Order: sequence, then C-alpha cells, then structure tokens
Amino acid sequence: MKRSLLSLLAAASLTFSASASHISGGELLWECLGGDSYEVTLILYRDCAGIDVSTTETVFANSPCDNFSFQVTAAPAVEVSQLCAQDIGNSTCNGGFLPGIEMYVYTAIVDLEACDTWTLSWSLCCRNNAIQNLTNPDLQDTYIEGTLNNALSPCDNSPQFTNEPIPYVCLGTTVSYSYGGFDVDGDSLSYQLISAMEAGGNPLAYVFPYTPNEPITGLTWDPVTGLVTFTLNQQGNWVVVMEITQWDTDVSPPEPIGTVMRDMQFVGYPCTNQPLDPNQGEISNFQGNGAVQTGPYSVELCESDGFCFEMTYLDPDAGDTLNAVSNVVQNLPGATFSYTGTNPITVTVCWEATPGTSGFFPFIVTVSDNACPIVGFNTFVYSVNVLERTSAGPDQTICGDQVAQLNAEGGTQFTWSVLSGDPIQVGVNFTCNPCENPIADPDNTTTYIVTSDLTGSCINGDTVTVFVVPDFTFQVTQSDTVVCLGEQVQFNTTLNPNQPGYTFEWTP
Repeated sequence: MKRSLLSLLAAASLTFSASASHISGGELLWECLGGDSYEVTLILYRDCAGIDVSTTETVFANSPCDNFSFQVTAAPAVEVSQLCAQDIGNSTCNGGFLPGIEMYVYTAIVDLEACDTWTLSWSLCCRNNAIQNLTNPDLQDTYIEGTLNNALSPCDNSPQFTNEPIPYVCLGTTVSYSYGGFDVDGDSLSYQLISAMEAGGNPLAYVFPYTPNEPITGLTWDPVTGLVTFTLNQQGNWVVVMEITQWDTDVSPPEPIGTVMRDMQFVGYPCTNQPLDPNQGEISNFQGNGAVQTGPYSVELCESDGFCFEMTYLDPDAGDTLNAVSNVVQNLPGATFSYTGTNPITVTVCWEATPGTSGFFPFIVTVSDNACPIVGFNTFVYSVNVLERTSAGPDQTICGDQVAQLNAEGGTQFTWSVLSGDPIQVGVNFTCNPCENPIADPDNTTTYIVTSDLTGSCINGDTVTVFVVPDFTFQVTQSDTVVCLGEQVQFNTTLNPNQPGYTFEWTP
C-alpha cells in the first residue's frame, strides 16, 4: 500500500469501526495432557476500536455423561494487526487510527471423562454493525464451539490453525486464504463452511443473497484443503465460518473424532496495493527419490521416498519485500522450509516420508509483502499424497535366549519367507505365518522376506535381518572402592570371548 493512501485508509478504518463491538472472531481448541485431562484454549480476536475484553471467560462443557462450566483465564494480549512494521504504532491498539486487532488466549485445565459426544462452547453479545452479510448483526451473539469423541479416540488433540484470521483485503483483487489446519495426531481433516451462530448454537439469518455456503458472492472453497478464494467488491466486514472435522481413518468407513470452528471476518477496503497473483508459485526444480510430481501444486510418493522442490513468488510492486511462512513442518514432520531473495523469493521444501506416514497431507505457504500501512498477502496450497508401502522394520541383533519381535506394516495380510539363514519352522523358531507380528528365534543370522497383499505402485515386500551373535559374559573391575573428593576411579571390562565388535553403554 502506498503511503499516499494513508488518509484514505484512515477514513475507511473509522467507517469500519464506528459501531464495532470488541470481538471479531475466535476458536476453541484443546490438548490432551494424559488420561482425561485436557488443556482447553479459547482464542478471541478483539477489534481495538471496540470495548475491552474480560480477563476471564466462561466455557460450557456438555455431554450425555456430564454437564458443567469452567473459567478460562487470558494471558497478556498480543497485537496481530495486519500492518507493516513502520505503522504498527498507528493502530487503534496503540491509540492510532489504523485498524488494529489483538489476540487473547484463554486457557484452563479440565477433566473430560470418556464420552462419545462432548461439546465445548462459548458465546458473547454482540457482533459489530459493520458486518454486511448477517441480519441485524449488532443484535446477534458470537458463538463458538468444538466437539470431541474421546470414547472413540482417547486423549486426542484438536486440530490447530496456523493462519491468523481477520485479514484486510483490497477491493477488486482475487484473494486466496487458507486456515492452515493441521493435526498433531495425524488425523485426516476435512473442511466445511457452516452458518454463523448465536448462543445455544442456533444459526443466524443471512442477508439475501448471502448464505453460509456462499457468505461472499462468488466465494469458492476446497473441502480437502480448506482454501477459500473470492473477490470483494464492496467495502465492509464479511463473516465466514469454517468447520474442520478430524477423522479416524483406521476404521471403515472413517468415523469423525471431533470438530473445531473458526468464526472470522474478512474486511474489504479500497487500496492500490497489488497483492501477489494467486496463480503463481507452481512447483519447479523437482527432485524426487521415488517421488513424482502429479500436478502444478501436488506430489505423490511412497513411504520411505523423498523429495525437494522450489516455488517462486513475485510481487507486482517491484519495491516491495516479500516474506513467506508455512505450516509444512507441522503437517510433514521432519520437513525443511527455507527461502531466498526479496522480490521475487524462491522457497525450497524437502521431506522424506518415513514408514507408517501414509495419507494425504496438504500444506500452505502464505506470502506477504511489506506494503504500508496494510500489508498484502495470498496463500498457496500444496498437496502431498503418501502411499502405503510394506515395511518389515529395522534389523535386529539377538544373543543367548533372546528372540526378535518382527513387525510388518503396509497391508492387511503378511507372508514371511527366508532369503538366507535358518528355514522358518512355525511353532519351533517362528510363532506364526502368515501374520503381522511374528516372533523369530533363529539359531543363526537370518534374513527374512515379508510380502503383503498391498496393491498399487508402491513396493509390497521388504527384508529384515536378525543377527545372531555368540553368547558372551563380562566382568567389571575397578581400581578402588573408596576415593576422596576429586579423585578418579578406573573401570575395566573383561569380555569372554574377547573379540572386536562390542559397544558399551555406561549409566550411573
């Protein structure tokens, strides 16, 4: 945004906030601390032109098993205004006139016994009058809820959001925004636009022609990635409510574990800043160890395969400097993310899929400029599809009366055979075959082959070697049993048979 527009934006900001309440959006999340103990987090986004928020709020917990309420307490507020660094001091949070937003994070620890339907909820009156798509918004509550089934999935965590809400967007420009959802438990996620609600979870009325599924004219959304795309042509605030459902895909058909929602506003304002073109950022310089590029923004690979690729982003305002953030390290544990340049910038992402990580993993890259006073942004979504691959696990070493517990993954039926070493004798040196988790007790070093019923492009077999080493004994001696402070003791280990290849680990 060019500084010549400062006065125009000041007027726009005053228009938006003239009758604003203090709550512009929020969400309810939770983290399992073990057993039935959960840390519940209520996040509220306050319009700094409105009234202050309370340092405590009340959250309700309802289920067929129990009903109660509890207090959550706020940490100090954090300003998250969509302003450049030079103008953050001019926000309404700091006594200025530019639009300002504060984030309040409330937490409490509660016990939620195992139950198939818990609903956590919070509500407060009233919404701000600048909202364009709700009927009589200044008379309506803000209501936020989350649901969980901790009977089906004990000690499960809620999905998290990585993209902050309440974005200001330029009128007449195409906007791509993603919620940046991820699940630390690896649950599959889906997205659904839902109605804004009032206290009790009752849907609010929308101004014609707006609906919960099209809260902004022409808005489209992806139920798999959560990406919303739209163009705002009218100044004002627009409520968009997205629900994320987490799924247990280990059962057929998949069952929902829980839901979270984000009630947020997009604010349209007039400006001449040119945001990034949302159609750029395609994958380039792709390098795949077994991985293949399946589209401009998508990759497919098998477990144990890996990739590196680049994406380049250019801002049409040549003087702007770009910044990129991503949730790739949350959605793809072990991934690396970096970028070089200022405008354009080139982002590099690398990752290797470990065994047991099959599934569909979208991640986002949000690129913003440093335009003043209000920065421009766009979000780009990339999809990584990891296919199941048969794995026999790591090699093992045994001696004496030890046995090797083998564990196969990637399929539903597993047949074992021997590549070299002792033949399999079920009931003698092998507990079962075919089976998933046999116990092996070979007399000599043996390499096993496991073959699964897995079909598709990934390998349906793997090998694992059980090394059988000679029995041994050892004796530890020491130079003394009583020493003074500061003196040393020499420990010596005598092995029988004494041969190379041993490693030692000492513990106090």
